[in-house]
Amino acid sequence: MTKSVLNRTVLLAFGSAILVLFVIGAISYRALGVSEESDRWVRHTHEVLEKLQVMSSAVQATESSYRQFALTGSEEYVELFHEGVLRSEQTETAVRDLTGDNATQQRQFVKLDRLSYRRNDFAETIIGLRRAKGSEAAADAIRSGKGRQITEEFDGIVREMQNEEERLLVLRNADASRRLDQTKIVLFIGTLLGLMITIGAAWAVHRDFAARAVAEIALREGEERFRTLANNIPQLAWMADEKGYIFWYNDRWFDYTGTTLNEMAGWGWQKVHHPDHVRRVVDKITKSF
Repeated sequence: MTKSVLNRTVLLAFGSAILVLFVIGAISYRALGVSEESDRWVRHTHEVLEKLQVMSSAVQATESSYRQFALTGSEEYVELFHEGVLRSEQTETAVRDLTGDNATQQRQFVKLDRLSYRRNDFAETIIGLRRAKGSEAAADAIRSGKGRQITEEFDGIVREMQNEEERLLVLRNADASRRLDQTKIVLFIGTLLGLMITIGAAWAVHRDFAARAVAEIALREGEERFRTLANNIPQLAWMADEKGYIFWYNDRWFDYTGTTLNEMAGWGWQKVHHPDHVRRVVDKITKSF
């Protein structure tokens, strides 16, 4: 493998690793966004459940307030009743907005509105009876069970809504968990693939360096064998470039001429030829090259 081929191989391998990491990063970013959306829906469901619990508590507080007024006649409980009604209406509005995308929950509000009207109307009746006719008249109206029936129906609908949200919570928790697992799998596979590509590139580089080392050793051995052979033949031998510049002589040459390579390099060989023959030899060599 040549150096240029090696460089291309290394660049291709590391480029592939970077590309894989980029793709994994993009997929992970998208998966993170989807996972965050799933988590948002989980938090949304918890918020709806919390609001439903507040709404149920507010309804119980209003019922307790008008009953306490019927018992004691203290106007303080009337104020608490009106505050409870307001808090219940505000919470109901919040839940209505939070579940705007859920048709099942929205249908429940039709029933809740009707029951809220009946509950408040009954409570105002109890308050009016206590003020006009005293505690006994108010107590008789309460003992009729109408108020309790309305509250039980209201609580039943709230429980149905809570069950619906808990059902959605299970699904959304499962979806969030699945998204998280998918993200982990993608990250693991991508990291593993990038690591394998990097290891493969490193192995290719190592293999090439090892092959080049072996080739260099073989080349040196080959050169050494050539020198041994060339220096032990009886003939004079030399090597020149394409312009006739001689850059190597065998030992027989130096033994015969009594010169050194520095003296003979290039066209220095002319020094050991008979002057009558130098020009003819130079012309012949030049023509040959």
